[in-house]
Amino acid sequence: MAEEARRIGLIEAAAPDSGAVMAAFRLPGTPVAMTPVAGAWSNRVYRLETTAGAYAVKELLNPWAEPRFDARLAEAWRFERAALAAEVAMPVPIADPATGDCAADVAREDGSGDAGVRVHRWAAGQPATVGRPVATDVGRWGRADACRAARPAPPSG
Repeated sequence: MAEEARRIGLIEAAAPDSGAVMAAFRLPGTPVAMTPVAGAWSNRVYRLETTAGAYAVKELLNPWAEPRFDARLAEAWRFERAALAAEVAMPVPIADPATGDCAADVAREDGSGDAGVRVHRWAAGQPATVGRPVATDVGRWGRADACRAARPAPPSG
């Protein structure tokens, strides 16, 4: 029961182990620091700094106990890869090299269980513009629309 509550974010859990994240995603270098990033509300996000670069680590939570969570995650992964192939400016996702999927289970730093995580190359960003969009926003949205038009039908069920 406690593990399920931790998994969906009802109980604060220890962070994913930085070495386990690096091993699972075969990231180069050695870990330097992993710090929480403020602002995430449905998942926990960390900045993983390594001797070879920085990465965003997203601990996947399912706080609404959504029964189709895995199917929706798979659909989002297909969309994300299509967007990347269409050269949409975005943080580059790192696939789990063992499965090709977007997520992997890794140990927590205190050994209290596993955490499902995704990894992206760290990208400095800014919040989306408010009000009138600028030309760069319009171009980015156009490429995203092209991806959306090309995406497969959502999973049934």
